[in-house]
Amino acid sequence: MRNLTAISLAENTSHLAIWAKSVLFGETVGTVRQAAENFGAPERVMKAIAAHLTTDSDLAGLTQTQQILTSFAPLLRNSSAFFRLLDNGMMRIPLRQRLTWLTGAATIGIVNESEAIKVSRMASDDVTIDAVRAAGIVVLSDEFLRFLSTGGEAFLSTELRRAITASVDAGFFSLITDANTPVNGSAGITSSAAAIDLRWLFRHAGLTSESRPLLVMAPDVAISASTLIDGGTFTFPDMSPVGGSMCSVPAMACDALAAGTLGLVDAAGLAGDALGIDIKSARHANIQMESSPDSPTTASSTLINLWQRNLVGLMPEVFFGVERLRDTAFCKVTDVAWGSSGDSPA
Repeated sequence: MRNLTAISLAENTSHLAIWAKSVLFGETVGTVRQAAENFGAPERVMKAIAAHLTTDSDLAGLTQTQQILTSFAPLLRNSSAFFRLLDNGMMRIPLRQRLTWLTGAATIGIVNESEAIKVSRMASDDVTIDAVRAAGIVVLSDEFLRFLSTGGEAFLSTELRRAITASVDAGFFSLITDANTPVNGSAGITSSAAAIDLRWLFRHAGLTSESRPLLVMAPDVAISASTLIDGGTFTFPDMSPVGGSMCSVPAMACDALAAGTLGLVDAAGLAGDALGIDIKSARHANIQMESSPDSPTTASSTLINLWQRNLVGLMPEVFFGVERLRDTAFCKVTDVAWGSSGDSPA
């Protein structure tokens, strides 16, 4: 597989597709650059490609790569819980480095004349945030990439972004969930039950004045919340089937959550970072076209050869890490089925 590096849509959502096509259709540094020029790659993308394909530490090229990465983040934030939290309150900590934080703050008090001053102790803990890899594969025909129109470039960019967000969020929720995660069953199907479920989340999340809460939910819960009615009025008027807000708290649907799951994540209770997004390409690999492939492969695994089928594989991957600063930074309610009876429209 050939490594593509990095990220990129910049201001134009076609930049990622142009970058991918340039590397796929170029065999050497020179031909990759020529392909990029033929595809109309803007100067920012040209500099970033040059910085990646050569050993020259061109600071201008590296700067352009970083700017492309930065401009890609808002697109991920709209569809990924991890990137949204990373951009809105999560403590950014370099990965693979020891993190120390206070678990008990110092206290002070009023001291009267001739009284002894109280002594307080600060408690601390430390942890090293490891980097984990999240990856997905998008397989397309060679003809599709070679004759990609403007609409096709937007489609390719969207598919790569979906592959990134799906793999990252699945890994993210697995990292912040364990036996200490507060979990509760839903109180019922009515609007009153919905209020009870939300109250339970708010009370058990350990929220403070510095919290940055985000409600995350499976798509079926988002649909239920957006259509829940009580007395002819929508219970959550600012909620849509894909997100919005509930009780003035931002909310979003997440495909990585199991059906019937409603969760609350406090970004201020998390620490982590993402090292960046790479894209690898392959024309001669053998792959198993399954959502849950055999690992490792067995004699019964059905593999196809990309070159023989005239296909191209693109594999976006992200190295990221996250750590809870407290167990209650993520809590969830399960088996949510609001409005499955008479209090919502038929």
